[in-house]
Parts: sequence; C-alpha cells; structure tokens
Amino acid sequence: MELTLGHVFKRTAEIVRANIGLLAIVTGVLLLPTSVANAVISRLNNPQVLAEGGVKMIFGYVGLSFLNAFVAVALYGLIQAVAMTIAVDSMSGAQPTLGAALRKAFGHFWPVILTVILQTVAWMAGFMLCIVPGLILIAALALAVPVAVTEDVSAAESLRRSWGLSKGRRKLIFVAFVAFGMLMFPVQIGLQFAFLGNPFRDPQAIFNVPLGTWIAHQLLSYVVGVCFIAVASVLTAVLYIEIKNEKEGVDVQSLAAVFT
Repeated sequence: MELTLGHVFKRTAEIVRANIGLLAIVTGVLLLPTSVANAVISRLNNPQVLAEGGVKMIFGYVGLSFLNAFVAVALYGLIQAVAMTIAVDSMSGAQPTLGAALRKAFGHFWPVILTVILQTVAWMAGFMLCIVPGLILIAALALAVPVAVTEDVSAAESLRRSWGLSKGRRKLIFVAFVAFGMLMFPVQIGLQFAFLGNPFRDPQAIFNVPLGTWIAHQLLSYVVGVCFIAVASVLTAVLYIEIKNEKEGVDVQSLAAVFT
C-alpha cells in the first residue's frame, strides 16, 4: 500500500486515542520543568524589571533562558523516545505500559540526548544559512531520534540514517508537520489574544494583565503544549515506522523485538 499523508494521520490518531492517558502523563511530567521555567522567564522579560534589576538581572535572565532551552531540547528528545516505544508496542498488538515505555526509552538515554542536541544544532545552522536549507534539514533529520531508540547507533549515525531514510519521503514528512502545525498554531495565537491582548497593537500588554489572567494563560498553554508535543512525537514515530517498512522491509514486529 502506498504511504500517504492520510494513512500517517490515521495511524497517529489511532495510537493517540488508544494511549492518550499514558502519553499525557509522560509528556506532562517531562514538560513541566521547562514550562515552569518558561513562565518565570516570561515574567522577567519585562524591560522595566530588567532595567531595575541591573546587569545581574539581565545576565540571570539570559543564562536561565539558555539553560531552559537546552533542557527543553533534551526533554523533548526523551518524550519522542517514549512515544516511539508506545507506537511500536501499539502497532505490534502489545499493550503499552508506563513502566515498559520508560524502561525502553531511558535505556537509550544518552544516545537520544546527544542525537536530539545534534539534530537541533543542525536545524539552527540550516536556518542561519537560509530558510530553505533549514526546512530541508527539518524533514531530512526528523527521524533521527526514532533511529537512536531502535537501531542502537551513535548520535552522528542516527542523523546519517535519518538523512538516508528520509530520501524520497521528505516532502511527505514536511507536509505532515506543516499540516499538523497549522491545526495547533491558531490555538496558541487564540490563547495569546484572549488572555494577554494583541501583541501587535500593544507589545507591553502582556506585562499589564492581572496575575490571575496570566496564570490561567500559562496553565492553558501548558495543556495545549502537552497535547501538541505528545501528538507530534507519535507522528514522528509513525513516519519512521512506515518509511522504514516501505524502504527497508522492516515491519513493526521486528522493531518490537528490539525492546525484548
């Protein structure tokens, strides 16, 4: 059967529906530290607060922002790894469990962390060179974390394997992510406008909203972020499983055997 966008989305929806509680728990817990840090950073990102705090406040803000970005990348890699094990179990007919998913994913802790860091650096370098190389690299390296989880290779080899596997299917990968992003982006923008005002009309509006409104926005953004990242991680896993089967003839049962 020809691999189509509809088939990929259908598979993704089936896995998410069958494992929504498990995905929500794992993604919610792993996403919580950086969500809290993001909330703190957003409150510090106030010109008046930074000016009153002086040089130490500015350096603290910049340092916390960089640290949070690094931790967020690492945790996102782990979420992808867990989603990969859940997708493989679900598609192979097994019943995914929290303990098994964490054991399988965290058994590849360092390869996953190093892979997602290299992947992110490559994406950033692509966008710094030009938008087009960045977009190509997004699709070309999108399968790197699933490779790191299932193929027991180094981080560099995971990126190389993703580059090879994605050849001929990069358009599908890119369109899948864009289509999914177009569903989620309006939700994030809607929350911004509903709770914090129009940033284009008044960039300082975010700093003037009542504390209760700001907290409500942060909580809802966290919930939306958990949903988005959980589904995006499953989508990535499904793309890897289906493309690997199509190009190399490796079915999901063979992938499941890797974790036994």
